[in-house]
Amino acid sequence: SWCESYPGRELPGQLCFSGAEAIRGGVQSLLAGSHSAKWLRKRRLPADLVAAGDFEEALGLLKRRLGLINAEPLEPIFKQAYWAACTSLPGLPQMASIHWPLLSEGSLKSREIAPMVLFTPQVILERVKEAHKMTSAGKFSDALSVFRSALQSIPLSVANDANEERQLTDMIEMCREYVTFARLQVTSKKLTPDKAARQIELNAYLTCCKLQQFHQFLTLKTAMGIAFKNENFVSAASFAKRMIQGNFGPAEKHKDARS
Repeated sequence: SWCESYPGRELPGQLCFSGAEAIRGGVQSLLAGSHSAKWLRKRRLPADLVAAGDFEEALGLLKRRLGLINAEPLEPIFKQAYWAACTSLPGLPQMASIHWPLLSEGSLKSREIAPMVLFTPQVILERVKEAHKMTSAGKFSDALSVFRSALQSIPLSVANDANEERQLTDMIEMCREYVTFARLQVTSKKLTPDKAARQIELNAYLTCCKLQQFHQFLTLKTAMGIAFKNENFVSAASFAKRMIQGNFGPAEKHKDARS
């Protein structure tokens, strides 16, 4: 179970999951077990395993397929995905609640069912859009958290067709670039004025990130200004050239680079 693999880390309510059983206070609730077995016979993606409460096998699958090393950041994401795929119905007094799965396909009487998936491509896309807005507003620390969370939740998503699969693949690339960008920005903002060389270096790295055009333009403009201010004219000229030659819209934007 998750608790056995990571000693000292317990789920809410001292709830530990193993297979399709949920054990709480010595009382077993196996109603969900038979249903989770149905969807696991059909499909055994990480999202399905987490929805069934089999965190250990889901982690093992991610380790084999993605080379996962540090599982700690995934713990809250696993919990969110699990609780989004089930509900609990109160029973009689002094009796345990009934664990009831939430389905995205079929009904509990169907032979083929699928659990509710929290991190759909649409949900992840909305998070990425939110992070882009934070980046535009200069909230790099917040953007870093959201981009990183979106990237970490993609392995628990399920693509229903080729378009969604391509969308998830594109978001992996985008989130990775923006996580690097935000980390560099956060580090750069912490530098003191006497660290001019390091400031120029970090801003040069920032211009290498694959960003949206608007963010790429602002990054080049900032890097050019910092390099020029610190009399590093070679680097400033290089950034200015990239601004002029880049496809960044009207020529009015480039007046600083041309002057």
